[in-house]
Amino acid sequence: MNILLDTNILFHLSKDLSFRLLTTIINPDNQIMYVSIVSIAELKSIAMQNNWGVKKLGSMFDVLNRVNIIEIN
Repeated sequence: MNILLDTNILFHLSKDLSFRLLTTIINPDNQIMYVSIVSIAELKSIAMQNNWGVKKLGSMFDVLNRVNIIEIN
């Protein structure tokens, strides 16, 4: 089974610095995860509008490094 993560899930995952939510609830079987490039743009916009700090931005990029990005045509 593949997992497609939406913006709201990425938002909550970026708050979880330990990745516990990701590894125990969302993806306990370590399945392939995907994210739309649009969701990434939305998340980055939210981050800029809310002046996220270094830790939260780092957590966001750590999550994004674990997923496959789906581009739009």
